[in-house]
Amino acid sequence: MLDVGQGLALVVRHREFTLVYDTGAGDPAGPNMATAVIVPFLERQGVEAIDLLVLSHGDNDHASGAEALHRRYPVTETWVGEALPVTLQGLRDCRAGDKRHWGELTITVLWPRDARGAGNNRSCVLRLDIQGVRLLLPGDIEASVEHQLLRQDRQALAAEVLLLPHHGSRSSSSSALLHAVAPEWVVLSRGYRNRFGHPHGEVRRRLAAFGLSVCDTAELGAVHIELLPGRQAAVSGWRHKHRFYWAAPASPACSPAYNGAHVE
Repeated sequence: MLDVGQGLALVVRHREFTLVYDTGAGDPAGPNMATAVIVPFLERQGVEAIDLLVLSHGDNDHASGAEALHRRYPVTETWVGEALPVTLQGLRDCRAGDKRHWGELTITVLWPRDARGAGNNRSCVLRLDIQGVRLLLPGDIEASVEHQLLRQDRQALAAEVLLLPHHGSRSSSSSALLHAVAPEWVVLSRGYRNRFGHPHGEVRRRLAAFGLSVCDTAELGAVHIELLPGRQAAVSGWRHKHRFYWAAPASPACSPAYNGAHVE
């Protein structure tokens, strides 16, 4: 999960496959987080093409860099939670039940179920399954959609890694969702001292009630989760590994909930 301030940009790499989930904020026709952060990261990783670009919904802090990524890379498919005012190659709507398989990686769309609605609650909700480990990426859905997902298929939400919905907004991350997901890791993308006050105090208290800590980009910078066969998942923050010599050391990972799932 890249550090893009108040926004979201997450990259998943499996063998030669590359998924980008959201692109951060900025000017779609000028400076944005896609050109400032995502492209340099992908270049450093040696990525030459994006297999799947998912734009959870149309808010600027999630979708502003879509055209920039299309200009820089061949993009095989682009999935969107809601209609966007741009024309992109390989564009299609997210629909619950859709699946893609790349080697051991399975990507399942859990939401939206139909074309109704717009905004946060049209977010494309993905579950990623990789050799027994699950990641849940809910975009900016709010509690009303969380409860619909719970009624739809509660078991489908269980995951070792949860991206905290809507940057920790008060309107999301209900106790019912946290109980159903039962995550070992919680990751949060937000801006330092952002004007929205994310994550909200009520969300912090819910997380504490479940014994969960958060890997937070505002504190750790980019958050890296590595899954290797036969080893524990390794979670680290950029600022822990690359801190300035005068800075106090950052926490190396989120704790205490994770119990060490293995990838076989």
